[in-house]
Amino acid sequence: MISFHLGKPILVMAVLALVAGGVGMVVRRTENRADIEVWTFAESHWRTFNGIGLAPDAPLPKRDFERDTGKSVSIKLIVARALNTRLSMQFMGDTKGDEVPDLVEVEISTVGRYFRPPVDQVGFLPLNDFIKRRGWEGKIVESRLAPWSKDGVIFGIPQDVHPVMITYNAELFEQAGIDLASSATWPAFWKNCLAFQKYWREHGEPRRWALELSESNSDSLVTMLLQRGVNVVDDQNQVRVNDPKVLATLLDYVRMIDDGPQRIGASTASGNQSYSQDFASGYIGAMFCPDWRLKYVKDYAPSLAGKLKVMPMPAWPDSPYRTSTWGGTMMGIPRNARDPELSWSLLEKLYLTPEGLADTMHRTYILPPVKTVWNDPIFEETDPFYSNQPVRKLIRELGSNVPPRYVSPASTVAQAELSMVLIKAIARHHANGDAGLEEYCRGLLDEATNAVAARIAHGRMDDEP
Repeated sequence: MISFHLGKPILVMAVLALVAGGVGMVVRRTENRADIEVWTFAESHWRTFNGIGLAPDAPLPKRDFERDTGKSVSIKLIVARALNTRLSMQFMGDTKGDEVPDLVEVEISTVGRYFRPPVDQVGFLPLNDFIKRRGWEGKIVESRLAPWSKDGVIFGIPQDVHPVMITYNAELFEQAGIDLASSATWPAFWKNCLAFQKYWREHGEPRRWALELSESNSDSLVTMLLQRGVNVVDDQNQVRVNDPKVLATLLDYVRMIDDGPQRIGASTASGNQSYSQDFASGYIGAMFCPDWRLKYVKDYAPSLAGKLKVMPMPAWPDSPYRTSTWGGTMMGIPRNARDPELSWSLLEKLYLTPEGLADTMHRTYILPPVKTVWNDPIFEETDPFYSNQPVRKLIRELGSNVPPRYVSPASTVAQAELSMVLIKAIARHHANGDAGLEEYCRGLLDEATNAVAARIAHGRMDDEP
């Protein structure tokens, strides 16, 4: 039997990709290739790294690195799907040197695929030694290293922390006589949201809902679960979809989003511009808001200036967290990069120094994972758009207590299964109300757990027991 070190399912996908001709198998060497080639999937990152839109005298780590080392740097923007396909195929082909990038960014929803092989065969270079040798131990938010690690081995440096808070239209809540920020717990928050809706229905707004929630995807549900300390696939690759906390949170979520006396939520249109406009229209009064969402709301809903406030997530009785995390990006060094030491030096410049973090930190609300820059004066500034609150100060406080999020090849599968569970549970509640709902949802979660476990077993490496 032929043994393929990433497993038969990946081999089949690779062959199909080649037949389809969607992407080339490798990036071929060219005569004018830069000394260091960086791949990114995000246009905003590409612009920042290249200094596009920055003032001429603004810090530019890429330029400084080229000057100090005499090495040229090329930042390539590659659509996420193509980037991941190229990178996966290069890792599978054991390519070396000029055929692989020297640094690459990967988004949290896709990084799990790279952690399928045993640790010593993961396509990224372990970074634990770099972190220790270069003095970064204890300076990076520890929980943010979790998504980019396997069995204690760190394969990527985080670009962000992405703590989640609640942003809400304080003007609308105050008109209803409600101080939403006083909602220290989820039951208190729920009660205040119901009172908010009651007021507005009595004042001619029957379709004004308190909280943005999705009926068809599990992003918000996963955010709530992470706040309760639950990863649907944990750091030991154990499936926790049918954990009692998942069931309890699912039941609350279904009652929050489906028609009935406890409903406080509604879906918004997809896309950053669309949900921001739904927020601006008053269709919803509050949203889960990771740090990256704050900038989109500010850009796409300017009419909300001075009307919004932010607050920590209300607490669960069984959890120490007043926040969660949503989204994320890492930068890693391919195991067969040409000069890993040089790659690390540039990674430090782009991701870990004040100069490398300045543009993102000042242009957006994204909290860097490097705690040594958290003393920047910007964290003390008030923000007129958000009712003169020191928004970044709250982000920093929440960032110190972000729950760990673990990512494995099964994480995406588990979240997809959870989305299907949510859709079915809402449909059942819509038809029958609370009658039999708990037992029905328990059965759905058991089925989903078995399905994810089966996928894990099916995808086991050829050389695993």
